[in-house]
Amino acid sequence: MKGVLNKSFQREDAVVTAVELFSAGWCNLACRYCYIPKTEFLKDIHETIKEKIQDGSFIKELKDFYGDELESISHWGTEPTLTVKLFKKFYDEAVVAFPKLRQVKISSNFMTPPSNLIVWVTEILPQDRKLEVSIQVSHDGPEAITDKNRIGGSTYKIIENCLAVVKGLNDIGTHHDVKMHLKPTIGDDD
Repeated sequence: MKGVLNKSFQREDAVVTAVELFSAGWCNLACRYCYIPKTEFLKDIHETIKEKIQDGSFIKELKDFYGDELESISHWGTEPTLTVKLFKKFYDEAVVAFPKLRQVKISSNFMTPPSNLIVWVTEILPQDRKLEVSIQVSHDGPEAITDKNRIGGSTYKIIENCLAVVKGLNDIGTHHDVKMHLKPTIGDDD
């Protein structure tokens, strides 16, 4: 079944199969180069996102818009690990609503507890379907750049948290195909 978006294409074989889901409206950092203002308005957006996760609105909106064609869901926006533990019901419903779902992605500044990602992979994501899980690590490079742009001590905290996620996933085990990669952001002055 095609959703509203996919019905709008003139070619029958033109189908959108991936979505970037704005999964958080708040961030635990205030990086120098970030273009997202840290305002009360975004705190309200964050609360709205949490409600949509928990009341099933996100699934309904995705189903209406994409039909059952989704193969990939990417969690983006400010810091997605702040809400990942709320997505259990969402993913229980997603694997039914989107039978082709095979890939889940997330980006993190890795300055939140590593347990957020460990629990997300091992308990929140469905364990009865093998998924490709891609975890993007925001790390800007050497300490002189990362710590200046984020907060002091970020460089080693990010590395420490990455190692904790890898160790946690290895210790617990998961049948998902989990990959991690780095994504640096560097401003003009660096």
